[in-house]
Amino acid sequence: MAGMRAYIVDSSYIKTNYPQYIDENVDDNLLNASIMIAQDVKLQELIGYTMYQFIMSNLITDPTGGGFSNQYLYILENYIQQSLSLWSLYEAFPTIWVRITNKSIVTKKGDDSESVNLQTFSLLRGEIKNNAMFFATRIIEYITNYPGDFQEYYTTNGVNRIYPKMSAYSIGIYLKTKLAVRGNIQDQRGSGAGYPLNWFNN
Repeated sequence: MAGMRAYIVDSSYIKTNYPQYIDENVDDNLLNASIMIAQDVKLQELIGYTMYQFIMSNLITDPTGGGFSNQYLYILENYIQQSLSLWSLYEAFPTIWVRITNKSIVTKKGDDSESVNLQTFSLLRGEIKNNAMFFATRIIEYITNYPGDFQEYYTTNGVNRIYPKMSAYSIGIYLKTKLAVRGNIQDQRGSGAGYPLNWFNN
């Protein structure tokens, strides 16, 4: 199983569900590479190493999702796939627009189309990022509303592991430390779960 990879979404899923952002003729290999980056980076930093590995292991064992509980299937189908699809598009945008060749870095242009300018490119990519973060927020909220169904989110084994993020949004503003509380459920990730005390005080 070492070295094996699993896709939570594939290029066909993204093209079918987000045709407003991507054409059918986009190279699947290019999009698949972006999916892997989105999974390994964006999703893993959102839900943490343990939950991410749990999902990957189950998909490698049974790609149909037969190893998941109903709650896991719900969050995968309703929130994780949506967020991951959008993050994949976010990661794919620069390589679709600009490519490295053996001579230089070039902007791709089709016979019957013209590349957008940087301002339009940034505006559209920013819209995709905002939508991805919205679904990422829904992932966090759903997990913390049903903590007993997602024990992997609250569990960390070993050292140098990636802990789940407290927020899907990165605003770049320092806020005074306080104990994180979501709704009526106080965050269960404390010192008893192997987390540093200052980790969940953001």
